[in-house]
Amino acid sequence: MAEKKYVGAIDQGTTSTRFMIFDHDGAEVARHQLEHEQILPRAGWVEHDAEEIWERTQEVLEGALERAGLGADDLAAIGITNQRETTVVWDKRTGKPYCNAIVWQDTRTDKIAKALTDAGHDELIKHRAGLPPAAYFSGGKTQWILENVDGVREDAEAGHAVFGNTDAWLIWHLTGGADGGLHVTDVTNASRTMLMDLETLDWDDELLALFDIPRSMLPEIRSSSEVYGETTADGPLGGAVPVAGDLGDQHAALFGQACFEPGLCKNTYGTGNFLVLNTGSELVRSQNGLLTTLGYKLGDQPPVYALEGSIAVTGSAIQWLRDQLGVIQAAAESETLAASVEDNGGVYFVPAFSGLFAPYWRPDARGAVVGLSRYNTIAHIARAALEAVCYQSKDVVDAMVADAGLELEALRVDGGITANDLCMQIQADVLGVPVSKPVVAETTALGAAYAAGLAVGFWSGTDELVANWAEDRRWESEWDDEQREQGYAGWRKAIERTLDWVEDTCLLRGNREFPLEVDVALLDRVTSWLPTDKLWESVRFAGRQLTTPLLPDDYLSQINPRWTAREVRGEIVEVKPETEDAATVVIRPGWGWSFNHAPGQYIGIGIQVEGKFHWRSYSLSSSPERSGRTVSITVRAMPEGFLSDHLVNGVPPGTIIRLGLPAGDFVLPDPPPAKLLFLVGGSGITPVMSMLRTMDRRGTMPDVVLSYSSTTHDRMIFREEIEALVEKNPGLTLQPRATDSEGMLELDKHLEDLCPDWREREVWACGPGPMLDAAEEFWQEAGLEDRLHLERFSLNLSGDGGEGGTITFRNSGKTAEVDGATTILEAGEEAGIGMPYGCRTGICHTCTVTLVEGKIRDLRNGDEFDQPNENVQTCVTVPVGDCTLNI
Repeated sequence: MAEKKYVGAIDQGTTSTRFMIFDHDGAEVARHQLEHEQILPRAGWVEHDAEEIWERTQEVLEGALERAGLGADDLAAIGITNQRETTVVWDKRTGKPYCNAIVWQDTRTDKIAKALTDAGHDELIKHRAGLPPAAYFSGGKTQWILENVDGVREDAEAGHAVFGNTDAWLIWHLTGGADGGLHVTDVTNASRTMLMDLETLDWDDELLALFDIPRSMLPEIRSSSEVYGETTADGPLGGAVPVAGDLGDQHAALFGQACFEPGLCKNTYGTGNFLVLNTGSELVRSQNGLLTTLGYKLGDQPPVYALEGSIAVTGSAIQWLRDQLGVIQAAAESETLAASVEDNGGVYFVPAFSGLFAPYWRPDARGAVVGLSRYNTIAHIARAALEAVCYQSKDVVDAMVADAGLELEALRVDGGITANDLCMQIQADVLGVPVSKPVVAETTALGAAYAAGLAVGFWSGTDELVANWAEDRRWESEWDDEQREQGYAGWRKAIERTLDWVEDTCLLRGNREFPLEVDVALLDRVTSWLPTDKLWESVRFAGRQLTTPLLPDDYLSQINPRWTAREVRGEIVEVKPETEDAATVVIRPGWGWSFNHAPGQYIGIGIQVEGKFHWRSYSLSSSPERSGRTVSITVRAMPEGFLSDHLVNGVPPGTIIRLGLPAGDFVLPDPPPAKLLFLVGGSGITPVMSMLRTMDRRGTMPDVVLSYSSTTHDRMIFREEIEALVEKNPGLTLQPRATDSEGMLELDKHLEDLCPDWREREVWACGPGPMLDAAEEFWQEAGLEDRLHLERFSLNLSGDGGEGGTITFRNSGKTAEVDGATTILEAGEEAGIGMPYGCRTGICHTCTVTLVEGKIRDLRNGDEFDQPNENVQTCVTVPVGDCTLNI
């Protein structure tokens, strides 16, 4: 007898059935595939014609053999993998189904599941079967057929009506049908019914009683890999071939990915995602929203258990971009569009179109795109859609790790989205582990073939299957821990925004949302005469009266100190030393912050120390191109600087600070000039570092000369990073100068040597005042002052102070006694008033309020103002006697 060289696998799926033939190396030899009808008789109902599925199965068996030029004698065995939970009930005397198969997606049995939960049976079902009561699983579907299809209950009690998923339906037909066909299923399919005890691997009498299902209806539970029987000679294969493998589709994919060791995990990417983690011989009962299930069982060997997490919308989110939004013509275009931006631009897309599946199980959630600003484009939304695929997978992986106590070392992937290179790279980035795609993409069918081949000795054991597994592509994580944590924090924040959406009543007017239970028509009549902005003003005023002395903002800030609409706050998340006396302070801004700042801009920082707020402006050293949701300033501790010393040496992570929005025109244009000269002294490197990082990340680094002076080389902030940038970017030249040993940079003596073509370059200079004064004079004398851009931090207060007096803040009812050197802004903050502010240097005008009466003086030039209703900048003005302000 000739050696049998091949194994076949029937892959009976939700939309089609196919037969694939594999050789001993696990390589595909042939396939044939046919679709079947999707029957949708009413809303929420999804059905298949089981007889049509059997017809298509016969056709694909014959078609694949014909294409390969093979016959039954060439096949060592066949295995079956199938859509799980889809329920068929048929008359074993005739082989005729009593009704259409009820598909796993069908929700008609929601009431059955809810009744079980309401009766308190959910914990029993979860403990025995590993599943929560849900319309998804087969037990409720079978109960529905028994209760709603004429004659089924009577035939079941008489032993004529039998139940099975599509695997049992096909095995019964392949092995003889009404003429002695075998009524069997495997442990993986049985584990999806809510009727099998995970420990005994047998039908549970107590569960059967809950669903009122006769045991006689149910197939015999067998292992996933054993010879159940043989195909009949008059069947579609035309001969006797062992039927020797049976696995539900996701279990088959786990098997086909050779995930035979505890801790190995596979993720199948399709319309939705299915993650399965091998937990070994230990039955792990999930405490984190996952399903406890069977991984597989090989013959007489102990069962291998698994944790499973299903995600409703992943690939279908890409389809939504294509079909509903029309922003792409084909799914593959999502990668090109998403790759046109470097990150998500602060945008997160939670595709909870019909709620959230594992690990949240929140049917009340609905989809949301959050974090939008005018900076964002459709490319950011496309990237956010790909990230949603990956972040949802991370949610499930984290739950698996928490349940099983096993660290994930790598993720094996299969399915259509794995062709999207960017998506798989993002998956590796957010997980922090390698992502591997096998050479054989059809892992589900391969898993069924492997199970069948093991049963008949075609393969000697799982070691041989492990040797067959080969990596086609591998993606390594490119994010550091900080990027990963920041990105995921944004995702979790976005998830929170989607919850409780269905139940809550929300009144929308203009751009405001009121989560109130009100009579909308009545409100329309009462407020129809008010413009939208006035309506909001009125509602806020009413809220102020009802909640005095606290506003809703105050309640929010108790939940999260960064949540407030009155001002922008931030949280210091890390202080990283740069030199002995300098550190980078990493800040996570709260609501109201825009990450769309320009490289080179500065922000105001306010910290309360010993009951008093201290303010200073610092340049952002981070790039706006930086991924994550943080910004950074880099500070040098100065002997006379209380706040700088506190930031470098005293401020702990977790400190909540006030933030002024980015401001200043010492910025880098995009694209940058072809030739640049940076003149930097000391901590003046900080805005320039933001520019260098931005040009590097955008790939737009031109011809740049950086002249960087510091007292010693050791005190040069960012020196190692700058040297690395020089190596990476051939156009960047560093000219360091240690002034303690080399003397101060004198432009008239040294500039020609360090930058001979300085006259052709745009110049950005930042550093101590004397250095900037010298640069300004030098470029003016050269007639090139239009090419010089300066950054001065100190506020020029040339005017005299005021006389001091009593400031009355009319709206708040508070007063403050101040001297002539204390600004109105400082006085208001000392009095506990939420003063508006921005740059705090008299540039941005955010601090402007209205003068009611009295006189004030501008510290910059000594000008005085005493006209009622005049707008004054509180950060640079002081009282001249008593005055009243409208705040």
